[in-house]
Amino acid sequence: MKLTPEILLSAINEYCYLPQKNKQLTEQQIEWFADPENVFLMIFIALTAPEELAAQIKESIHPWVETAIAELRKTLAQLPAQAKVQVEEVIDEMLTQAQQHSAANQKWLSLVLAELKKNQFNIKTDISNIIAIPPAAQVTERPALKKIVEQTGVDSSIEFIELFEENFTLIPADALPLLLNELAPYSWGIDTLLLLTQYHEQSVALASAETLNQYAAKAWSQLSNQQLLNLCVRFNRHPAIKPYFKTWQKNAMRYSKANQAAQINELYLTHIDGNDCASLMLSLTSNGKEKHFSTLLDSKSGIRETLVNSNPQTSLQNTIKQIESNEQAEMMPVEFIETSADCLAVTLPWILAIQQEKTTPVDPNSLYWLAQLPFAWTQPAPFNLDNCKQKLNYQADPQRLNSSRFSHTLGNPLMMTWLAPSESILAAQKPKDLLKLYYYPNKDTFAQRLAYSAAIQRHKKTAPQTYEVSSDQYLDLATALYDANINRKKFKLFESLAEISFEEFTIAQQEYAEDINSEAQGLVVKIMLQGAQPAVWRRVHLSNQLTLEEMHALMQTVMGWEDCHLFQFFAKEKALPEEYYPQLKIASFLSKPGDEMEYCYDFGDNWQHIIRLEKTLKRDIHPPKVTAGNGRCPEEDSGGIWNWNHMLKMRKKKNLDEEELEQLEWMGLLPDEPLVPFSKEETNRELQAWSME
Repeated sequence: MKLTPEILLSAINEYCYLPQKNKQLTEQQIEWFADPENVFLMIFIALTAPEELAAQIKESIHPWVETAIAELRKTLAQLPAQAKVQVEEVIDEMLTQAQQHSAANQKWLSLVLAELKKNQFNIKTDISNIIAIPPAAQVTERPALKKIVEQTGVDSSIEFIELFEENFTLIPADALPLLLNELAPYSWGIDTLLLLTQYHEQSVALASAETLNQYAAKAWSQLSNQQLLNLCVRFNRHPAIKPYFKTWQKNAMRYSKANQAAQINELYLTHIDGNDCASLMLSLTSNGKEKHFSTLLDSKSGIRETLVNSNPQTSLQNTIKQIESNEQAEMMPVEFIETSADCLAVTLPWILAIQQEKTTPVDPNSLYWLAQLPFAWTQPAPFNLDNCKQKLNYQADPQRLNSSRFSHTLGNPLMMTWLAPSESILAAQKPKDLLKLYYYPNKDTFAQRLAYSAAIQRHKKTAPQTYEVSSDQYLDLATALYDANINRKKFKLFESLAEISFEEFTIAQQEYAEDINSEAQGLVVKIMLQGAQPAVWRRVHLSNQLTLEEMHALMQTVMGWEDCHLFQFFAKEKALPEEYYPQLKIASFLSKPGDEMEYCYDFGDNWQHIIRLEKTLKRDIHPPKVTAGNGRCPEEDSGGIWNWNHMLKMRKKKNLDEEELEQLEWMGLLPDEPLVPFSKEETNRELQAWSME
C-alpha cells in the first residue's frame, strides 16, 4: 500500500492515544514499510514536521521511525547491492535539504540519524551544525560502561557491537577513545576492537584501531582466534587501518592461543535466485552460548550483510517455519533447505573469492561467524566447475548427462526467477532469440547457480524426493553448458526459461494494461500537485496513445519541473514497473471519466501528483495542449510540499530575520521579488517544441 502523509499521520495520531500496554504497530502497519517509498515518507515527516505537529505527537513517533528504517534494511538485504547505494543517496539528499532549510525538530532529526546509523546506512551528509550532539567532555558523564555491560548481560564481542549500535551511534568522534578504552578489562575486548576496525563508519574504525594499537603485546593472548584477525586483514574495509596489521599479526602469532572451534548446530540455505542471491541461516554455539545468524550470499559481490540474534528464544527450525508461513511470494514461497555444515566447504571459498575480487566490505557480524568456521572453508578460491565436481563426488555418466540436457527444466522454485530481463525480451522477436541474447552469453553465471544447487542437494539432510533433481543432474546441466557445440544442441532448461520469460512478460504487461490496444482518442486530464496551498494544477488535452515515458516528459513540462530526479507512476495503488514505460500507454489506465493515475517525482521531496481523467474526446489530440492552470511550480530540492507551503506563508511575514531571508532567497521567494506566475502560453510553446523532437 502506498501511503500519503494524511494516512500515515492519522495512524501515528491514533497510536498516540492508545493505552501504554497496547502501544505497538500492527502487522499491517509494519508491512507498509516494506515499500521504501513509505519509509522515505516517514523520514520526510520526521525531518519537516512543523513544531505544532511535533508537540502533538511527541515520543510516539519513535517506534514508527525505528520500525520504518529497520524494515528498510530488511528489504534492501534481499535486493542487489546497488539498491542500498541508491537508497542512501536519496536519504543523503533528504538530510542535506534538512541542513539547508533547518529541520523543525532537532530531536526527531537525531532520532532518524541514530536509527540510520544503527542499521548501518552509510550517511555522508555532515549535519553536525544543525544537530545538538553534546561535546566529548559531557559524554563522560554517562553511566560507567561496566554498569551498562552488567545491566545488559553483554559477554561477547558481537553482543557489545549490538549494544554500541543501539546506544552509541551519535557519540562524538573525540569521545570514542574514552568509551573504547573501557573495553580493556574484558576477555572479549580485543575481539571487539578488532571487529570495530571493520565498522562501516571510518571514525569508529580509526578510533578502534588506535585504541587497539595502545594495548600491550601480551594483551593479544585474549584474541579468541587468529582467523578473526586474518579475515580482517584479508577483507579490510578502511585503507587507513592497514599499517596496524603487521604489528597485530606479530603479537597474535606470539601470544594468542589456539582457537576453540564453534559447534555448528543448524544450517539452512536457499537456492540462488535471479539476483544471484541466496539466503543463509546458521545456528552455532560458541563459549557455551547459542547464536543465530542470517545472511545474504551474493554470487556477484560476496557476503552482503549478516543479522545476529545473540539471545534466540526459539530454535532456528521454528524461525524458518515462521518465515516460510509468512512468505507471500506470488509464485512459490522461498524454501530454506537444511544441509550439513559441509555445504559451506564447497560454496564459501568461491563466494569469498568474489568478495576479494570486488573488494566488497565484510561487516563485523559476518566476520564474527566466518571466524568460527574451519580455516579451509574461509580461504578464497575462484569458482571452478571441475573442482566443484570433485568436492561433490560427481559421477560422470554420458547417458545421464544427455538425458538431463534434454529433459530437465525447473528443479527448484527459485529457478522461476532465472527469467531473462525485460531489456533482453524487448530486443528479442521470439523466445529462441533469448538463447543468443541472454542465456548462452551468461553461461558462467548459470553454471555457478547450478553448482550451488548441486551442493545443497548433495548435503541436504532430508531424504531427496523422487521428483527432485539430484546433485549429479545439476552438475550435468552445468557441464553441458561448456560443450563447444551447445549453441547448436537442445538445452531444455534454457529453452523453457526463454519461453516462460516471454509468457511472464506478456502476462505482467496485461496486468498493468487492460486496454493496451485501445483506439486513439483525445483525453482531457487535470493534473494536481497534492497538498499545495494555494492549489497547483493544470488541465491538459492530450492523446491516450502517449506512453508512460512520454507522459513523464509531459508532466515535467506542464508542471514546470527540471527532470533532475527519479520518478514513478502508480495505478490502482500499484507501482508500475519502470521497464514497461516505453510500451505502456496511458489508455491502459485512463479510459473513462473519474479514472486516476498517480505520479511521484523526486523520492526525497516526494512530490505527489494526481492525474484525473475528466472527459474523453472523439478526435485524437496532437500535440498536447494546456487549456487552464493555476499556481507556480515549487523549486527543485525545496524540501517537499510542506516546506514549500511553509516558505510561501513565511514570505508574507512583515518582519523576517536573517535566516528566514536566506531561506527565501535560496528558493527565489524574496518578498520584494514578484513571483513568476504560471504561463499557459509559454507552456504550450514548450509542448509544441517537445512534440516535434
